Amino acid sequence: MKRHEFTLKPIPFMRIKNKQKVIEMRLYDEKRQKLRVGDFIYFTNTETKEISKVEILELTRYLTFTELYAAYTPKELGYLDGEEVAPSDMEEYYKKDDIDRFGVLAIYINVLNSEID
Repeated sequence: MKRHEFTLKPIPFMRIKNKQKVIEMRLYDEKRQKLRVGDFIYFTNTETKEISKVEILELTRYLTFTELYAAYTPKELGYLDGEEVAPSDMEEYYKKDDIDRFGVLAIYINVLNSEID
């Protein structure tokens, strides 16, 4: 099992901490380590520096946001408090070339209520 690190702004950090958001991200962490089932992610709040430890339970790679939205709604993904967002708008937001290169990765998570080690 590897430890991966990501920094998040306060709102997405709290949504992940409170199990209100499916994590979608690329196949690699901030240090270009590949994510795998059973690994742990340590999310750091950019403002408070609070850390939330998350276990990766399942990884599903989607090629486009259209495929991701077939599985999850924008609300389930935690965008704009449920406001409808077109997949094409999200692709523009995340830069199309990054999606082509890495795909969109949905991570099913389990937030662990344990001490940070």
